[in-house]
Amino acid sequence: MARLADERPCVDADDLVRPVPMSTRVYTRWDDGTAQEWTVSVSFTATAFEGKRAWFNCPACTRRSRKLFTDQHQRKLGCLRCLRLRYRSQESIS
Repeated sequence: MARLADERPCVDADDLVRPVPMSTRVYTRWDDGTAQEWTVSVSFTATAFEGKRAWFNCPACTRRSRKLFTDQHQRKLGCLRCLRLRYRSQESIS
């Protein structure tokens, strides 16, 4: 059974407050009640009509990602690829 992104807490770059800084802090509270903070860099791409789209740079691999997910067991913050997650719609029908 695949590890599903749908079941993980995440932070979405669309939810960042405008204007978006070049880095932002992401806070996580683990199941045991402890908290952790990451400083995550943000990059931008141009959109139509001279806009900008914000992207997180994954703290684990530095790839650009719209969402970062948490892994409670390993206490990590990362993109889909780094945490080896899939969306439910990517599940094969057996």
